[in-house]
Formats: sequence, C-alpha cells, structure tokens
Amino acid sequence: MQQELEARISNLNQTISRLSRVARIVFPERRISLFEWLEPTHPTLEPRVLEIMDRLIESMIVFRGTTECFGKARDRLWAGLPPASKSKQEFKDCEILEEFLELVGALRKQGFSKPIVFVTPNKGDYGPPPLGHEKIASDLQMTGAIYTANIAWAYAEVKRILN
Repeated sequence: MQQELEARISNLNQTISRLSRVARIVFPERRISLFEWLEPTHPTLEPRVLEIMDRLIESMIVFRGTTECFGKARDRLWAGLPPASKSKQEFKDCEILEEFLELVGALRKQGFSKPIVFVTPNKGDYGPPPLGHEKIASDLQMTGAIYTANIAWAYAEVKRILN
C-alpha cells in the first residue's frame, strides 16, 4: 500500500512538473511554481494519507457471499453473461457482481432505502455506465442500485438523489 502511494505521488509530481514547464512556455510573464507539498520528502503528506486509509479500512464491514452467490457467479460465467463473456471467462468479476447483488438485496430486505452505487472503471466487462450491459442493467435495476465508473461520479449521484 505504501509503495503504491509513493508511486502515485511520484507520478503526480512528474505530471505537475510537465505542466509547469508548459505553463512557463505559454505564460512566460507569470511565475508558476510547483506544489511543494507533493514532494515525496515532505514529512506529513504520506503519513496523513496512510492514516486516512487505515481509518477507512478499520471502519469497513466485510461481507462474504453465500454459497448460492458463488453458484450464481458460476452460472453467469458458464452462460457467458456479463461481466463474463463467451471469449473471456473471468470468475472473479462474476463473483464480485453476485456478492454485490446479494448484499444489496439483504440491505433492501432490512429496509435500507438510500442510494446504493456499484462503482467500477471496468467498462469492458460491465459495459458503459450508467446502464452497462443489458444483463447488468436489469440486475442492478432489480435491486435499485446505480452503476458509475468512479467514486466522484458515485458521490455526485448520491447527492443528487438525496437532495
């Protein structure tokens, strides 16, 4: 986790550096400095991000699907239904979707009526959001769940629905 964070900060620094060089060429009369707080040597950024991630992980609840859920994932895979296909046999994606559907169903049975969002950037297997492949769309519609490609979009959808 820490190596991934360091790699992402490094990539961000490189992008900012490139943008800064372009800005100096396009706007030579302006002084545009790099964001120094992103430097990997900065003493507080990395520990703060790791602390936030640790708190998020500590607050999570783990849901493990039932054997029926695994059977549905297997059936989906064998039938070539999205997120699987006849050419791509990807059990893990089928398992993820079936566990999500089972969890949403359980929450809805308990009276949870607020928005629930399925978030994945994997448009190839799930189809383009907000509907996705036809089978994905019908499965999500049955549970009242929404499909988005990223967290920012999911947040915007939840805010829109709740307001």
